[in-house]
Amino acid sequence: MTQDIAVAEVSRRIFRYWWIPVLLAVIGLAVGVGAARTVPAPHRAQATVLVGSTAGSITHSSTIKASQDLASFYADMARREVVLRPVAQRLNLHISWDLLRNQVSAVVPPQNLRLVQITVVAPKEQDSMRIADAVARELVILSPPLPGGNEQAFVNNQVTHLKATIADGEAEVARLKDVLAHTSDAATQDDIRKQIRTQQRLVGYWQRAYVELISVEPSSDAGGLQILDSANPVSNMDRSALVKQAAVGAVGGAAIGLVIAWILAARRAREDGVTAERYQRPSAPSATSTREPDLGAMRPTSPVREPGATHNHVGGVATKEKAGR
Repeated sequence: MTQDIAVAEVSRRIFRYWWIPVLLAVIGLAVGVGAARTVPAPHRAQATVLVGSTAGSITHSSTIKASQDLASFYADMARREVVLRPVAQRLNLHISWDLLRNQVSAVVPPQNLRLVQITVVAPKEQDSMRIADAVARELVILSPPLPGGNEQAFVNNQVTHLKATIADGEAEVARLKDVLAHTSDAATQDDIRKQIRTQQRLVGYWQRAYVELISVEPSSDAGGLQILDSANPVSNMDRSALVKQAAVGAVGGAAIGLVIAWILAARRAREDGVTAERYQRPSAPSATSTREPDLGAMRPTSPVREPGATHNHVGGVATKEKAGR
């Protein structure tokens, strides 16, 4: 029998250890459920603000275009210090504004470029709704009053903010390009290139908004904000997280159990094969063993002397003579 054990033999023997993957699957399931229950369940809430007014003046093409470009500006402002610091102080969150930024996201949906959707993730549903509403209200405070309140002073203020934002974006692009030039790792280079493309796209949005804003009529409502939808819970991710982590734990435990069972079955089959080969092999005599000569048979026998006789050797023949003859 060869040292390599056949796969079919190991597969046949592995069923003897079926209880190992089953036991580890149950343990993995329990660990996954326990981990899902230990981690706080994240809740999402979403609020929506509208850039510009719903009045008839918004039908002007320049005003509509300016409102659409300003939506990207407000979406970026929703995660800036000027908005998040007052929100954290007003709600007594006891966290810094930069930590709060990790829970807040704001996007402009492609279906309506005048909307800004603010999404907040928090361990408690009530907290996520409070933060989303507070961020939306803070953005409205930064905007001019509606309707018809977009005075030239506000336009100038927004232009100043856009200039600073564009300058910060261009500086970030330059910094990323410098980091890319001094990076040799391929994966890191790809990630930096993605960040550069994203930042350049944002700078392009801000530059277009700047152009539209300086050309908008002072009497229009292009820059004004109003809350379209108050914060509502979007989804509770606790259920999906519980099922997903439990399934991952069970599958992982079963996979580890199968590996252990395979190793044990292969080792047992190898040991049985070596034992069977040892008992079936005939014992052959050693080729180097020789029969020792019988030293007693080769030793010459001494002649027996008779009393009073002497032995003479004549021509190699022994003769006896009696004493006194």
